[in-house]
Parts: sequence; C-alpha cells; structure tokens
Amino acid sequence: MPGATEPRSPATAELTRTVGPGGPVPPRRRDHGAVEVVGAREDKPITTVRTSVTRGDGTVVLDGTAVCYTMSLG
Repeated sequence: MPGATEPRSPATAELTRTVGPGGPVPPRRRDHGAVEVVGAREDKPITTVRTSVTRGDGTVVLDGTAVCYTMSLG
C-alpha cells in the first residue's frame, strides 16, 4: 500500500489533498476504505475524488478529498 506521499498509480499525480481530523485505527483491523469520483473536468484529465475510511464500529477515521491528474501510459 502506498504511503501518504507516494503516487497511487504510475499514471496519476495527486495535485491537492484535504483530509479532516480522524481517529485511531488499531493494527490488524479490517476497516472499510472508499474512493468515489465526485467530479471530472471535460477539458483536462483531472478528477476530484472523495476518500474515506470507516472503522468496523462505524467511526469515520479519515474523510477528505483529492484532486488528481491522470495521464496515459501508452
């Protein structure tokens, strides 16, 4: 799994990220992560995604957005 500053794929560059305060996540837990595309520019390959991680007890431990630029590898 990539770290906070590593690219998510070789063809995507994260332009901005906004993340709200979260909570602790103990090691070796099975939690739910989600990424949803909430916007896409028609003139450029730029998308806005909503990201979240929710613990098994329903507590949201990460909630934010990211703006990404995606380029072709071919």
